[in-house]
Amino acid sequence: MAKLLLVDPDRSACAALETALVGAGHAVNVAPSALFALTMLDWDKHDLVVSKAALGDMEGLEFCSVVKSDPATKGVLFVLVVTHADKTLGPAAVEVGVDMLLGAETSTPTMVRRIGNLLRVHARPEPEVREEPAPPAPAASAPVGRTLEGSLGVMDLAEVSQAISLGRKTGVLAVTLTNGQGVVIFVAGRVIHAEFKGQQGEPAFAALMVAAQRGGTFRFSPLPRHEMPDTPTTISKSVEQLLLGVAADLDEAGATFANGDEAGVAPAPLEER
Repeated sequence: MAKLLLVDPDRSACAALETALVGAGHAVNVAPSALFALTMLDWDKHDLVVSKAALGDMEGLEFCSVVKSDPATKGVLFVLVVTHADKTLGPAAVEVGVDMLLGAETSTPTMVRRIGNLLRVHARPEPEVREEPAPPAPAASAPVGRTLEGSLGVMDLAEVSQAISLGRKTGVLAVTLTNGQGVVIFVAGRVIHAEFKGQQGEPAFAALMVAAQRGGTFRFSPLPRHEMPDTPTTISKSVEQLLLGVAADLDEAGATFANGDEAGVAPAPLEER
């Protein structure tokens, strides 16, 4: 099974391809921008990227160039989806390292077949893994990764939480909404604490997920453990369990917002060391 990353500012536009690729046995993640995709590639290994030629924050060719120039991701296969007007990009695509061009008008089954063929052609046997003694801890803290931020009108807060969990990141997710601010604390990809509108723990996490359906912004700041704020551990469930628990509330969020329920107070600030 290959792990694929679809990059498209319009999530609905790639929904059919995402479903078909999952049906073909692949694990699929979706990113709404090149910056978000680079963060996901930094956090977790993927085998192939499928990107539109026109992205909101970066052109597809530039995005490919960044991926291929990074030693950590240069082996990731890159498929660029182009419109009829973009098909003159062929020579430039070869130059930056695009592995395959696909026309946007190509049918979904054909896209899935060609992506599968590309993966098979480039398949390599897994290298032998040898057990090595753990190296001594470095004197200085290692880099903890890129800050992840964006608009909740583009990326769903549940998807942001899943991406952080997938990357097993430690840090603080700050969410700013029209009716208040909230925070979610992650340690090694697990949520240990949340605060929103005077609530803490699972109720705060659920309320924040529902309120975020109306839009806002988010910022995840990866931090080394010794720089994390002092917070109690109020949540022990996995992100998947938390999101399953709040699924019914998310279905009712539209009706709640229609009634104009935006009252509430911002959470108490976290005490930092």
